[in-house]
Order: sequence, then C-alpha cells, then structure tokens
Amino acid sequence: MTYWKCKACGDIQQGKSPPEECNVCFAGRDSFVRIDDKDVDLLERSEKRQKYRRIFKKGFERRLSKK
Repeated sequence: MTYWKCKACGDIQQGKSPPEECNVCFAGRDSFVRIDDKDVDLLERSEKRQKYRRIFKKGFERRLSKK
C-alpha cells in the first residue's frame, strides 16, 4: 500500500494513488506527496504501537470497572 501526505495539513492517507481531496483540509490532489519507503516502515510500526496501546487501555479500564 502507498501512503500519501498532504503538504497543506500533514494528514496521511493510504491508496494506490493520491486521493481527490484531503479529508481534513480539503486540499486538492496536487497537494499530496508520496511518502518514502523508510518513512512508511516507521509509520506502520507507529500504527502497531497505537493499536496495542488502545487494546491495553481497554483491558485496563475493564479491570478498573470490575473493582
């Protein structure tokens, strides 16, 4: 999957080609740049960390609610 970054607001989106417009600031397709493969690797690792944090937080909140 290819990642695209909006030059106007910094939002990152996935897709084979840049989106028609940014979901955040509504900038046009020409405002997107492709993210390098090195940056994609860092981004994917960051997304995994965020996913595990959300899972951990939900489990922790459940434990607190049972007490």
